[in-house]
Amino acid sequence: MNEMETGTIQEPLLSPDFLEKLEHLRLVARKITLGTTKGERRSRRRGSSVEFADYRDYVRGDDLRFLDWNIYGRLDRLFIKLFHEEEDLHVYVLLDRSRSMDYGEPNKFLQARRFAAALAYIALMGMDRVGIGALSMGRFEWFRPTRGPGQIAKIIRFLEPMEAVGETHLEEGTLQFRVRQTRPGIILLVSDFFDPHGYEESLRILSQGKNEVFAVQILSPDEMDPDLMGALRLLDLETNEPVEISVSGELIRIYRNRLAAYEQQIGQFCARRGIHHLVIRSDADLAGVISASFRKLGLVK
Repeated sequence: MNEMETGTIQEPLLSPDFLEKLEHLRLVARKITLGTTKGERRSRRRGSSVEFADYRDYVRGDDLRFLDWNIYGRLDRLFIKLFHEEEDLHVYVLLDRSRSMDYGEPNKFLQARRFAAALAYIALMGMDRVGIGALSMGRFEWFRPTRGPGQIAKIIRFLEPMEAVGETHLEEGTLQFRVRQTRPGIILLVSDFFDPHGYEESLRILSQGKNEVFAVQILSPDEMDPDLMGALRLLDLETNEPVEISVSGELIRIYRNRLAAYEQQIGQFCARRGIHHLVIRSDADLAGVISASFRKLGLVK
């Protein structure tokens, strides 16, 4: 039996049509980021790059290569030329790979991996550095920050075989990430945020320092608008514990209201801490979301 018959052929994370929609986008950081190489992004720090910024008076010990001799000839005073320093932006995508993400049609974890691949592609094409962390309780996989368009194939190989396993524990995973984070930058935490331990401490940890944080909440259509009715026996994806319930129209109404309240709670928590919150359906057109919603939030241009 071939792969077509078994149904195991999967759509690539980044199709040519998808890439074509992304290729003109670039990431934007509104906070100061401190890179280690001169990339295509202008920092607010003053350094030794190619773009002139300003002058200041010469002080003994300054590098004589940056003296402006033309001004000295006109004013008989010594001035040092200052330059904007070009730096690479660090972009970190943290994926919740717990079993609760392995749900929905389309699958939430597939959408999360596509999102990570898309952001990585945009960043690498802009000569930014990209690191990816995959987290669940007791597990943390780390793709160290890399740079350059040639690295996208390695990131795809990292993401494609990844499976959603284990229970959700965002705080544990973000602590593992912070141990490995060497530079501030843009951090995107991609999760359904169905964490029995709570999401708050995780987002507090990430928002420390000069990081710019995005909480990207992915939900499936049947989570947002379930089509269930009658006596059901449900299985908790993370604990494998069965739950027997009787679903009525009133119960569905209560569920929808509570989910909406939970989304609002996360949004308010994020707003108080300068974190951007975005809800993405697993059936959403990612290219459209990234182009429209993230442009509105100021992440891409």
